[in-house]
Amino acid sequence: MTISNYIKPDLSSGEVQVSKQDGKATIRVPRSAIALIHTHPAWGGGQPSGPDIDSAKAFGKNIYVVSKSGLQVADKYGKVTNVYNNPNWYDEEHPK
Repeated sequence: MTISNYIKPDLSSGEVQVSKQDGKATIRVPRSAIALIHTHPAWGGGQPSGPDIDSAKAFGKNIYVVSKSGLQVADKYGKVTNVYNNPNWYDEEHPK
């Protein structure tokens, strides 16, 4: 499951509204949002996907991707940057 939120100017968050029709998803993001953030499943890889990069450029906003491998961002120009890269971050933060 992917969780998607947007970040407001006061750094609080709101849920991204997604509707699906005829096999296409429509994403509604408030103009006031300063960035978007969502998760990628462990099997999907940690890097922002092609659609993530396209969406960052289309919305003109950074899209952060949280995954098992860390935190990456696709900026509004399509450049991908590793913000935090550690494949064991969750296990280190939540020891058994």
